[in-house]
Amino acid sequence: TLSAGRTSTTTPITWGSTYQDANPSKATLRIAKTNVVSPTPAPTFTKQAAKNISLGSYNTYNATPVMIDSESYLFVQAGPVLNKIKASTGTVVSSTNIGVEGFAIAFDGTHIRTLSASGAMKKIDPITNSVVASIQSSHPNANEMVYFDGAFWANRYDVNTISKIDAASGAVLCSARATAENGGGIGNIKVIDGRLWATDSSTRYVFAINPQNCQTSILSRSEE
Repeated sequence: TLSAGRTSTTTPITWGSTYQDANPSKATLRIAKTNVVSPTPAPTFTKQAAKNISLGSYNTYNATPVMIDSESYLFVQAGPVLNKIKASTGTVVSSTNIGVEGFAIAFDGTHIRTLSASGAMKKIDPITNSVVASIQSSHPNANEMVYFDGAFWANRYDVNTISKIDAASGAVLCSARATAENGGGIGNIKVIDGRLWATDSSTRYVFAINPQNCQTSILSRSEE
């Protein structure tokens, strides 16, 4: 029903039509259709399944995913033991004692690498879960590592640096201090959208890392 002053009409409304009150002094009313855009709902996440996997009494820190013959596996080091876990079932397929305890682990597309606190780097065949080579890196005290741009990148938590490590020799090619303030701890080194990122757990800064010269630039600061 349209009303203008004390006059009303029950004429059906047609989008884009003009309605004139019987009294010429009354205003003309034009009906226009407006598209209302609803905000995109936030994505919801549902836990599909959960399974407790016993890996002994050792602490576990990082894992790396590997696809083998269209099947996903997770490689998790617990103490000196590297565990190969079938992602779809949570079954430990194999466990190999690689001789050293390491927190840093990464996949280069062919082999898995682990890096211990002493700098011992193990090269592992993901199919057999066996060590195929060992080198001594000049990078100690790493607890996270990724593979990017032909090299391994690892943090060094005792001096708050991120280093580029040669995949063949284990030598440190360059290092960057990715803190904007004193203190802090480097963590969460990630490759996202073809770029290398890291965060400082104390200052909450997010850094972009140039793979050519290890220079860092502050992207933002999280308030969380």
